Amino acid sequence: MANEAVKGTRDIILEAGHKAITAKSYHACGLKEILDLAGVPKGSFYHYFKSKDDFGLQLIENST
Repeated sequence: MANEAVKGTRDIILEAGHKAITAKSYHACGLKEILDLAGVPKGSFYHYFKSKDDFGLQLIENST
């Protein structure tokens, strides 16, 4: 069950990032905007991703 909750939050962040970046661009989209859209605190982001660049790489990997 714990793994499902972890996966859920990570997926929510990735989906929000995809929406935000699709609407603007990677560089025009700030981390705060992505987190506000996802409805999660900054600490949750850094629990799953080392940086915005790491996050961007995960988005690319998920889309292939």
